[in-house]
Amino acid sequence: MGLPAKQAFRRVSADSPISEALLEISGKELEFAITQLQGFSADPETSVHQCRRSIKRLRALLRTGITVPGADPRPHDRRLRKAARILSPIRDASQTERMLNRVLSSHPELESLKRLDILTKEKIDSDVSVKKARANLRKAQEKIPELFAAREAWTIAAFATGIEASYVRSATELFRFSRKHSDRIGHDWRKQVQCLANQLKIIEPMHSDFLAGFSERLSTLAGLLGRHNDLAVLRTRLKARREKLPKKTHATLFEVVKADQRRLRRQAIELGDDLFGMSPDEFRSLLLCELTDTQPEPAVLRTTS
Repeated sequence: MGLPAKQAFRRVSADSPISEALLEISGKELEFAITQLQGFSADPETSVHQCRRSIKRLRALLRTGITVPGADPRPHDRRLRKAARILSPIRDASQTERMLNRVLSSHPELESLKRLDILTKEKIDSDVSVKKARANLRKAQEKIPELFAAREAWTIAAFATGIEASYVRSATELFRFSRKHSDRIGHDWRKQVQCLANQLKIIEPMHSDFLAGFSERLSTLAGLLGRHNDLAVLRTRLKARREKLPKKTHATLFEVVKADQRRLRRQAIELGDDLFGMSPDEFRSLLLCELTDTQPEPAVLRTTS
């Protein structure tokens, strides 16, 4: 979702306030998320999926306020995170089934495995979960305007610095994942990459060729890490339900899932090394050039050419 008007950023100084534009985007995202849950009974899977995506975009926007004087996005972020977590078991149940089918289609030799339906069975009171999530979103709708109260503090410079912070967190998680290949760290890295990608989506109308390419590859990275995480969820279910599965089924599928995760991990780290090679200052300088009419420093252009 781009900004309502390019003029919010274009041909203005780094000190220009953008709180009105960001408040408008956050309001639209909340309305969209709530509307998706209202259609849960008609299409549960799509409803939850779209709602959670909207929450992620909204949390990414709010997190740019981490460097805004007088703004504290943390309580709003926690409220939205709670709503997303309430819906998470519903999402995981459908995604596990999809990932299992994907693994089976990629490995025809697994067709003879038995009792795989045990991995996708789940008891969830979906109606209660949706009701609780919707209540949290309504509360967020009421409270989030408070975040933009200090409107003059929400400048383009502060916004760019907030995105820079997400770049730093993403690069840090890449470093951790490169050295310790745990599912938890991989999941943490994915969340930071998604956050950064969603923040760059906000300024998509102003993307240069460089930043458009960066954003596209960032989305590719998020997809790789998403599949890695879905396989991690499948592995967790394999462990939890080991006693209910035939030994051959468990052992064979477990090894295939681990091998697929290793492949995705290699691809993600290679792409991550390429994406996060700039220093944070260089990245922020490029962002400010996207948002204003200033030109990047020659050193930055040499680094990214």
